[in-house]
Amino acid sequence: MWDGRADAFIARYKLSSRQALQLQCTAEHLHARADGGKDCQRNIVAACRFCNARRHHRQAARDPAAHRMHVQRCMDRGKWHAKWAFDTMASVAPLA
Repeated sequence: MWDGRADAFIARYKLSSRQALQLQCTAEHLHARADGGKDCQRNIVAACRFCNARRHHRQAARDPAAHRMHVQRCMDRGKWHAKWAFDTMASVAPLA
């Protein structure tokens, strides 16, 4: 994920602007504000724009524990992000 300017992230991972936008860091409320969730540290986690939006495509959002298990199952199968995201991130050495 990236926050701020995308230029360096795009160059490092050789992404299009559209691909990079999906990986932009956002704040995800574990308990939605619409359902009484607060803007506090315990209720907010970092999530890429893709994950944040995908979580809310369901009619009834999963609770945080169920969502975490769902994401882990998808990641174990290599199916959470599009294949390009896994391939791109795996092909670049981590920052030292």
